[in-house]
Amino acid sequence: MVQFCRESCSSRPENQVTLDHDAFQVFQIISSAAEPSFSDEENVKSVYYPEVEKLILEKVPGAHRVFIFDHTIRRTNPGAERAPVFRAHIDQTPAVAVERVGHYLPEEAEQSLSAHYRITNVWRALNELVQVTPLTFAAATSVRDEDIVGIEHR
Repeated sequence: MVQFCRESCSSRPENQVTLDHDAFQVFQIISSAAEPSFSDEENVKSVYYPEVEKLILEKVPGAHRVFIFDHTIRRTNPGAERAPVFRAHIDQTPAVAVERVGHYLPEEAEQSLSAHYRITNVWRALNELVQVTPLTFAAATSVRDEDIVGIEHR
């Protein structure tokens, strides 16, 4: 059975989906970074990055340090450099996570990799209601490891 919804629908309430169990979680936050500021890279880094850091430190149990290594702003206009991806995918595999820690935090890599760490994507709508190319999630437990097919981006 396929359901069609105008806004969003789920088989579970948002408060029953957790980052640790499902590999995603929904938070309702108010951001001071309005859409026009997302066209200015320095504004994204100086205004939005601190908001993301605060969100993770406050909402993710056990988080005590945040390092933001990049961001992507998806645009749907023709010829957009980073358009939305229209197929199911996993952004970070365990092997890539280890590589990123070594690349971005080489002095801390050994200590960080011997402790608990995670790479977390934070997504937000640039406008109030997403009407085109909404983001969809699947619980990590709904996909078997043997069904994951790795690809390499160059």
